[in-house]
Amino acid sequence: MDVLIGVDIGTHSVKAAALDASGNRLGEASCRHGIEIPRAGCCEQDAKKVWWDGFVQVISELLNQKHFQAKDVRGLGISTLSPCVLPVDLQGDPIRKAILYGVDVRAAKQIERFNRELGGELVFERYGQPMSSQTAGPKILWLKEHEPDIFDQAYTFLPATSYMVHKLTGRWTIDQYVAPSYAPFFRIDTMEWDDEMQKRYLGRVPEQMELLWPCETAGGLLPDIAELLGLPAGLPVTAGSADALAEAVSGAGIRAGYVFIMYGSSIIFIATTKKKITRSETFWPSPGMVEGEWALAGGMSTAGSLIDWAMETFYPKGTTYTEFFSLARQAPAGSHGLIVLPYLSGERTPVSDPKAKGMLFGLTLHHTRMDIARAVLEGVAYGIRHNIEAYEECLGTVRLIGAGGGVTDPFWVQIISDVCQKEHEIMRKTNAAVGDALMAGMSCGVLKREEAQRLAKKIGSPDLICPNADNRKVYENYYRIYRQLYEQTKESAHRLGEEG
Repeated sequence: MDVLIGVDIGTHSVKAAALDASGNRLGEASCRHGIEIPRAGCCEQDAKKVWWDGFVQVISELLNQKHFQAKDVRGLGISTLSPCVLPVDLQGDPIRKAILYGVDVRAAKQIERFNRELGGELVFERYGQPMSSQTAGPKILWLKEHEPDIFDQAYTFLPATSYMVHKLTGRWTIDQYVAPSYAPFFRIDTMEWDDEMQKRYLGRVPEQMELLWPCETAGGLLPDIAELLGLPAGLPVTAGSADALAEAVSGAGIRAGYVFIMYGSSIIFIATTKKKITRSETFWPSPGMVEGEWALAGGMSTAGSLIDWAMETFYPKGTTYTEFFSLARQAPAGSHGLIVLPYLSGERTPVSDPKAKGMLFGLTLHHTRMDIARAVLEGVAYGIRHNIEAYEECLGTVRLIGAGGGVTDPFWVQIISDVCQKEHEIMRKTNAAVGDALMAGMSCGVLKREEAQRLAKKIGSPDLICPNADNRKVYENYYRIYRQLYEQTKESAHRLGEEG
């Protein structure tokens, strides 16, 4: 039996999945973790305690289930939250906690500096997009300016997947999908590291990671790590990629004409195209999963994390998701005129503004906690529609396909479908770890890409959610107000940030 293992390290959990070559699940494991917020706008994780120890734990749990033998494992795939910035020493060991992806907005001044000093034309020509909180380069510059001792000690600065691959194989690699997020120290126009910008802004050129495709084999499992994990030495390990790409693979979402939506603590969008796109004023262009494909990714900073915040802020301690959604169901479409701007951690696309602020607009004495619950869900749905409209300006009409922890309750997906007035195909029974296992299969030759996509559909058990035409009028009205709110209040929001 050929066994494939995938592990996904996300914002709030590590998940593992084992599949056979027919797509049958042989085991699953997971462990929870959190993020640290040392101060407003800063989000961090301990790479050793959270990423590596979590990885070791779920592999151990998988093997202890005894649904397969370790000797039958043919490939190991991995994905992670992305893009992160982790300074490491020569041995690849962390020398501080990792700075997370776009939810961390500490580098707003460095973003402004890059965009101002380099100029829009050069930034667009070399890097394909304006700098934003989703860009890793400004966070490296932030380290140099705010933590010079850490910066000077660092051998290089790794995304989470590269850290894990180095731990497993000893190789310094980065995948083609994630690499462009390291602008302005990586150029999308040439797909090469930008030594000029590294010398100019960092004063040196850190170790440069080898560029691989997500489904390429990065190397074999090191003997001492294999012994620790209980897996075969030399086991092929994929280069891996961002969790969103793995989730898209698991949901059969890497298809032209579709926008894949990953529902989690935040939201990530991925549209795949054969058209070479190296520039976008709105989204994050990059190569896709394989040569000849390109991806336009986008993201909202809050989704599940907004629900968590609302539950902790407005509802009794211990309120569950089931209870929260039950309350939301009791409010009508439009939440009696209550609108949420979901920018509690800035925003990424199509509003690229790390200084954006959230808003609960329209409150009256007649509003209830039921209205607030539904307005939170609708606020994210309005943000999704804003992104989809921006995608259609670039690519024409698109269809929606989604997966992730946020789609376990069909009520929220129905709201999203109603707000967008689009059918929404949902893969309820899959996750990024399954996508990692499928990519491992492609990497080691057990699966061809067409087989992997067929298995993804089989595993995902898709449901089709159709829009409710009865809610169209109310959502059209409130969506227009939602779009106006940010434009009308952004200057005040920025001033509030400066005062805070």
